[in-house]
Amino acid sequence: MHSQQIQKLIDAVRKEFGEVHYFGSSKEERHGVGFTISDVKTTFSISTLGGDLKNSYDIQVESIPAGEYIFTNEVSLDEFMNLVKIFRGPKSEWP
Repeated sequence: MHSQQIQKLIDAVRKEFGEVHYFGSSKEERHGVGFTISDVKTTFSISTLGGDLKNSYDIQVESIPAGEYIFTNEVSLDEFMNLVKIFRGPKSEWP
């Protein structure tokens, strides 16, 4: 079962962008999650570093097919949601 912090992120993503599709992850992963979102050509790996991060997330954005890291950083939930909006757009606007 996801921690409250990870579940908060998943719930926010579902509300704004639709269903998440687990990728290399499952509902059983407590302090992290990997997923894709329809209409976004990346995978997202999210971690709270074993629960050490309380108000932010360690994220990795990877290409589909997997193999190339596009973006890594520690971000707040709001910053993550803004990044998803960017990654929904054209590749020329990706960070």
